[in-house]
Amino acid sequence: MAEGVAAGHGDAPAVGQPGGPDRELSEADFARWYRGRELFEHDVEARNGLGPLFDADSCRVCHCQPFLGGAGRIDMNMVFFGQLAEGPEFTVFPEGLEAPKLSLVGIARREIPPAANIIEQRKPASLLGLGLVDRIPADVLLANADPDDADLDGVSGRPNMVDGAVGRFGRKAAFATLRDMVAYMADVAIGLTLPGDVSVYAAADDDDAVADPEWSAEDFDDIVFFVSHIATPAPAAGGDAATINRGREVFDEIGCGVCHVPSLDSPDGPVNAYSDFLLHEITLAALGNTVQGISTPTEFRTAPLWGLRDTGPYLHNGAADTIDAAILSHFGEGQPAQDRYFFLPPDDRDALLAFLESL
Repeated sequence: MAEGVAAGHGDAPAVGQPGGPDRELSEADFARWYRGRELFEHDVEARNGLGPLFDADSCRVCHCQPFLGGAGRIDMNMVFFGQLAEGPEFTVFPEGLEAPKLSLVGIARREIPPAANIIEQRKPASLLGLGLVDRIPADVLLANADPDDADLDGVSGRPNMVDGAVGRFGRKAAFATLRDMVAYMADVAIGLTLPGDVSVYAAADDDDAVADPEWSAEDFDDIVFFVSHIATPAPAAGGDAATINRGREVFDEIGCGVCHVPSLDSPDGPVNAYSDFLLHEITLAALGNTVQGISTPTEFRTAPLWGLRDTGPYLHNGAADTIDAAILSHFGEGQPAQDRYFFLPPDDRDALLAFLESL
């Protein structure tokens, strides 16, 4: 167990409640889930592994809205950079793809190279329900892929394949498993080292004075177990049922559901995330975004819409203050749906927004 973290059961939310477990857990599994929750909240200090380069001193700092495990504030945006040439050919510098914003006292911060012509911000996304997403079979995700737009509907989602597995996590779907995403963020966001065999993304050593690994395999497994079993966002209570139902119809009529697939099958039952977890051309090249895996600068994974009302500001970088502004920022494959939204009668537009607020 990481130094300074004491195991216990405390006052964790109940099963299915916001921030609580997603299912009834055995006593042993609940203890494991709670230890992971403590680690998630724990403020890491320099004496027990923080840094030397980092963005935050805990997972909680970046995933706290509207409760533990949720989305991040816009001031916690991560910074990505690179060089984009004609082609387009994207170059990742030896310094890496990310520029941690902080460093320990006496250690130089990693600065963005002057030759970088792409600087992109990414807002921390919600982790709620990601355990269910982790367990969606690959063939279910691949069934929605249409890289060549064979059906001629203007939408050509494609998977970001990661060593033969379907990427599904991160803004660019660059991680195929939740374990890999957590290992990557432990390194990049907090500067923690892990045993090298827990993930190919684990950093096994760093340049600080703390002995490596700074988190044990048990620590890592517990925090992954916690993230894997946080309850999914619950639909909003109340609201006008007729208006919300009409908004659901409008959602389908204007084509939102082609990418924001309402439900996907899994061994645990339907995953109502409103995403296909595929890459789509959805933004403008002029906005200057980086790449990961096979993605292009204009491609992003379809953002899940469950819990949307609590994850603003919106888009991958938090540039849209409202859901309306986010819809009007869909380009490329999303342009036809955006056009239909723009020309909706006011009552239908309001109904659609009410439906999205209800998710």
